[in-house]
Order: sequence, then structure tokens, then C-alpha cells
Amino acid sequence: MKIKYVFVLSVLALMVSGVDIGRAAENPPRIVVSIQPLKALIDQVITGVGEAENLINPGVSPHDQRLKPSDMRRMVSADIVFWVGPELEQTWQKPLGNLKDKVRVVQVMKIQGLHKKYVRKAGIWDGSGSTGKAAYDPHVWLDPENAKTIIRAIARALGKTDPERIEIYRKNADQAVKAIGEMDAEIKNILAPVRNIPFAVYHDAGQYFETAYGLDNVGTITDAFENRIGTAGMTRFMGTLKTRNIACMLYEPGPVPQLLQTIQQSGITMQIRAFDVIGSEVKPGIGFYEKMMTGLARTVRACLSPKQ
Repeated sequence: MKIKYVFVLSVLALMVSGVDIGRAAENPPRIVVSIQPLKALIDQVITGVGEAENLINPGVSPHDQRLKPSDMRRMVSADIVFWVGPELEQTWQKPLGNLKDKVRVVQVMKIQGLHKKYVRKAGIWDGSGSTGKAAYDPHVWLDPENAKTIIRAIARALGKTDPERIEIYRKNADQAVKAIGEMDAEIKNILAPVRNIPFAVYHDAGQYFETAYGLDNVGTITDAFENRIGTAGMTRFMGTLKTRNIACMLYEPGPVPQLLQTIQQSGITMQIRAFDVIGSEVKPGIGFYEKMMTGLARTVRACLSPKQ
């Protein structure tokens, strides 16, 4: 898999360009970031320079995480802070507002050129009224084209914060974008046999991934902000699972929700798989983003493939 060599390629690119890698790592900018997938994209851009520091640990929901005094101290001492936006890190908006004019802050949801989608309403989607249009879905990193756009924006922001290394960031971004292109092609091959097979989800966090790869999600029990469908909506949801023979249900890592266990006990036969959109079960390090994304693809394929 070519994408695993992005780190080596980035270092080689710096050597060929005449950059002194030892000097590049001297006094690196201090970068603080919220979630691990965003940290992974940043780390690709700062290869040979340093490593970003994430404040939300794997396994902790970014919707619920509360900033501790120690987190605020890390933010204040940073040169630049990256976060997705109040749609995801719901408790960060006010603290970051207090950092105005003190620290450069980059909000991913405001990056120009990003492909954004509205939050879909919980329930079964039939082409009418499935999109709420009240807020944007914040899981933008699950679209590989968005990941490329984010990487370019990271390089520009770091170039402004640390102009002496602007060429390093640009070259690393070029390599990272190339690696994501290769990853994208691999994922398309993984998912090709199951693209037209319908499935459902417990929590609607994957619509960017679904759209990017043409997957057929028929509905969700909770929307992107964890608002759950009512009794009538759940009755319709169960009916659709039966009439359309839905054989796969995706949920976030952790204990299987009681409602999914109830669905299985009702006589509906389906596979239930964890869909890890923030990489809580992926080992941090080189290639994290690519491993997370290909892992999602393999999860979907396994869930939609008949049991052997």
C-alpha cells in the first residue's frame, strides 16, 4: 500500500530541496488541535518539523469534552490552534473566543472550498425532507477531497505563523495530498462490490464518507447531533429494515446500544459493526488518517458481505 510511505517521501522531498532537516526541527511552532483525525492531517504537513498536540483523546466524544484548566494553558501557550467548529467541539467556542488576538485559531468549518453537507434528520430517508438545513454536519474529514482542502489550508496557516518553514509545509502538503489520492483509489476498490447494497446506521456520522463512495444508507436512528427519532419514526424504521431486508447496521465504537440489541431480538437478522469515524481504535502515528479511512471501508464491506 503506497500511502504508508508518505512520511519517507516527505523527508526525501525535503532532502532533495536542500532543506536542513536538523535545522527544520529547531524551535518548531507549538500546535494544539482538537481531534485525532485533524492532528493526523496536520502531522503530515509538519513532517520533519514537529508534531501537533491533540486535546481530545481517542475514545472521548468531541461533542461532550470539557476543557480543563490545563487544556486552556496549553492553548494559551500555543502558536496556533486548530479545531473543527462548534458543530463538533460544542464546548470550545467560548474558550477559543477568549483567545482572540492572542493565538492564531483555525476553524476547519470555515475553510474556503470545503464541501459541506447539512445535517440529515433522523429516520428513514426517502428523498424528501431528509435534510434539516439548520446546521452543517461537522464530520467533513471523512470526504477525501475535503481532507486535501484541509491539508492545503493547514499549510497556508502554518506558513503565516512560521514563514521560515513555508516551503517545507508546502512540499509536505503536496506529498500528503498525493497519498490521500492513492488511499482514495484503494478505498474505491474495496467498496466496489458492495456499493449498491442498502444499510442503516445508529448515529449519522458518516454521510461524507457515504457520498464520496456512493454508498446506500437508508436511514439513521439518531442524527449527527444525537437527536433520536420518535416512536412513530422508529416504527417506520423497523418496517423498512424488514421490507428492504437490511442486513447491516453501523454504530460508533463502544458497547452495542440497547436499542440495536432489541432490534436483533425482534427477529431481524443483521450484522452490526462499529464504524469508527474519529479513529478511536486506530493506533496514533504515521499513516493514521489513511489507516482510519481504509478501516472504515473494510468495516462497511465486511458488514455488507454475506456471512461465510
